[in-house]
Amino acid sequence: MGCITIGEPVGAVNYDKSLLSQIENVAGLMHLSLTNAKQFEQILEQKSFMERQANLLKKINRSVKTINSAETLDELCQVSMDTLQFAFGVEAGFFAVLDQGEIEIMAPLGFERSDLESICQKQLRFQINHDLVVSYTRPELSDYFCESLVHNLPESNCLVIAPIRTTAWQSDPLGCIVVLRLSSPLHEEHTILIDSLADSVAPVIKQFYEIETLKKTHIPDPEAQVKTYYEAYESDKSDFGIGYDVYFKHVEALPFSNVNLSHYEGYDYVQVMDVIVVFSSEAIAQTLYDRSIVPSHFNDIVDTTQAVHLNEPVHSHIDIERMR
Repeated sequence: MGCITIGEPVGAVNYDKSLLSQIENVAGLMHLSLTNAKQFEQILEQKSFMERQANLLKKINRSVKTINSAETLDELCQVSMDTLQFAFGVEAGFFAVLDQGEIEIMAPLGFERSDLESICQKQLRFQINHDLVVSYTRPELSDYFCESLVHNLPESNCLVIAPIRTTAWQSDPLGCIVVLRLSSPLHEEHTILIDSLADSVAPVIKQFYEIETLKKTHIPDPEAQVKTYYEAYESDKSDFGIGYDVYFKHVEALPFSNVNLSHYEGYDYVQVMDVIVVFSSEAIAQTLYDRSIVPSHFNDIVDTTQAVHLNEPVHSHIDIERMR
């Protein structure tokens, strides 16, 4: 730890055994004092570390509560990025979410989403499939992103790529959180937070995907069905010159009762609320509709459906509306 250096004795008295023993005792006391001081510093450092960890856990818990209140994937990513920005000093970053094998950039911070259109999906997906990536200094972004993207990214002072996965052994992560710049130097606490946040959003994102799958496979979506018919009839009109009309009929839809739609069998029709929307290339019986249009845009059908539902006149850019 150190030593005590003695020089020539003052006066005519030489060093004797008793004086040297006293000097050794002083050295021993100094060693004890220095040891206690170092241990006290270690205790203070440990206390400070524990306080930081406790504060970090509190922030993570608050973040998780906020995240769980999100109702859509967009809102989830935006709330998470807002939390990283205002609570932890993140100045630039984004969410990269895998949707049916394609990367969708969400909640960009520090730059516009359009700047990320040139993302090199192969390189980024390769990074998503690996563990947490951390660079505590200005990274070589070209190692992780294509050059055209690097040119559009803001100045970076760090890099964190945290995979979003529901389990540690999940081979196909749901995406990743990318952080490129912080208001202060990157510390271990930041990486713990970002990684914890990625783990927290993973089950929520997976639930959103499962809900969307359930809706597509089990829950009818009338607007999507109408749009499917519209696109099919527009395709026939474009390819073969076959014109068509869209017919609308208001029906009384009583609670806990089904509307008798047997008269529409054989037609391409969809029930939207209390309105029957029918697509046909031939005229249909006048008793089966209240209004008909030749749509120039899908919104014409949406507007007319809403008007029939509310029993109001149509105010839109519909080309032709025929009352029969």
